Amino acid sequence: LSKKAKERLNASKREGGTELNFSECAIQDFRQFGPVVAMKQLVILNLSRNYISELPPTIERLKQITVTIFVFDHNK
Repeated sequence: LSKKAKERLNASKREGGTELNFSECAIQDFRQFGPVVAMKQLVILNLSRNYISELPPTIERLKQITVTIFVFDHNK
């Protein structure tokens, strides 16, 4: 994970772990997201403006998700 992504992950955990904003964190590969999938209370996940082309099957472990923002911007 990038420094920006790590900072946001840590901030989310400190604030209860229900929202995680990874927008514009230069994420290219979702396989690095073991810590995200472990966030059982996560409700909102924002992955917009990154370089992710697919999501792993482990995303199904996020049972509490009600809002997920996936905007793939491949033109960056």
